[in-house]
Amino acid sequence: GRYQGVFPVKCNNDSSLLQTVINFGNSIRFGLEAGSKPELLLAICLLRNAHPEALLICNGYKDAEYVETVLLSSQLGTPAVLVLEKLEELPLIIQVADPHSPPAPRRAAAA
Repeated sequence: GRYQGVFPVKCNNDSSLLQTVINFGNSIRFGLEAGSKPELLLAICLLRNAHPEALLICNGYKDAEYVETVLLSSQLGTPAVLVLEKLEELPLIIQVADPHSPPAPRRAAAA
């Protein structure tokens, strides 16, 4: 394995600064981390010309649109890692990734 750095877009979302970070880190596959939909869209656009192995770390609130955008970015050539913070996020990701899969069973509420 190896370590790869990413810059969190939330720290500074200025596109010229982010492009400078990506350009400077190109030789070490430096990527971006996005925690919201606007950050995700900005990161996808900026990483289009980055090193092909630069990662997009997706670590935000996950609704169907966010997950679908992450999956589409991977299909378009931007390697993305979708971070799961809770096990409860997994059924939505599976459903978005494979709309033909059966809905995940709901967990019974604790009595």
